[in-house]
Amino acid sequence: TVLVSAPTETVRSAGLQLQSTLSHSCGGTLSGMAWEWRVRAANGATVELPAALLAQRSLSIPPNTLPAGSAVQLTFSAWFLSSPGTRYEAGATIDVRASALVAQISGGSSRLVGVDERLELSGDESYDPDATASAPTTLTYEWTCTRGGGGCGLSLPASATVSLAPGALAASSVYLFELRVSAGPRSATASVSIETQAETPPSVRI
Repeated sequence: TVLVSAPTETVRSAGLQLQSTLSHSCGGTLSGMAWEWRVRAANGATVELPAALLAQRSLSIPPNTLPAGSAVQLTFSAWFLSSPGTRYEAGATIDVRASALVAQISGGSSRLVGVDERLELSGDESYDPDATASAPTTLTYEWTCTRGGGGCGLSLPASATVSLAPGALAASSVYLFELRVSAGPRSATASVSIETQAETPPSVRI
């Protein structure tokens, strides 16, 4: 008997561990057996993994290996070395979902600034957990700003960074800047509250 223990769903950026269980009553031993894993995408294409991984009873799949947005079929096959033509198999189907994007604005969630200083906001630390060096993700950026529950009258760029010249913000006000990062149907948001004063606050470093 061959069994496979596996989750029913996962996200692409998560590593995956699958365990097989072998039991038999025909007098053989595990030392007289061989096994292998097969991993196929929904379209039938083989998901390439190192041969050394596929030859283990437990299968460790590294993060960002499986294709997102589809069901992946994993099959564990075992056989006795004395009878290689007779295979004992079990499988699992795992729904691989895309990971959530991560939106980040550098510098924390709130700041106190003087109206006579330049305001720099950066979303460069936002990222897609599913991206790899060989398959990078292009993020799009959208900044919005509110003041007192309404618009703030600022024209903000569709880029990772915002740079506002001295005098662009009114004193004694609270502005809420929100960044939305998107990639296809996925999106994530982050925000920062900017409180302004007439004087430039002292710079403190720890």
